[in-house]
Amino acid sequence: MSGDMFKKYEAMAETLERISLSYPEDSDERRAIYAAARALALQLHVEARRRYEEFLKEFPVTDAMIDNALAQTANSPEGTMASVHGEMWVLVIDPDGKRRLIRPNLIDWDEDDAADQ
Repeated sequence: MSGDMFKKYEAMAETLERISLSYPEDSDERRAIYAAARALALQLHVEARRRYEEFLKEFPVTDAMIDNALAQTANSPEGTMASVHGEMWVLVIDPDGKRRLIRPNLIDWDEDDAADQ
């Protein structure tokens, strides 16, 4: 995401914060402004993600990048996060000892297991 785009979102967030300070803390107006700020943050995230996906189409993750990140996590425990091409990946170790890096959005999260941990 360009610096100008980020500055635009940052300026909007600062404006919302200044406006919110003119209302009582537990007011409906302040809650509405906070909801608008959360929507703005979500919009920023969606836009950044869209631009990153476009970047990946032009410059995809390569096996060499993954191999390099695996080498850097050679002695790391399972669950270690590693950066691959600007994105966080998770180290998993198979029962046979094979080490792999996977994108967190590819993990089949089990809500019951997550609640236990």
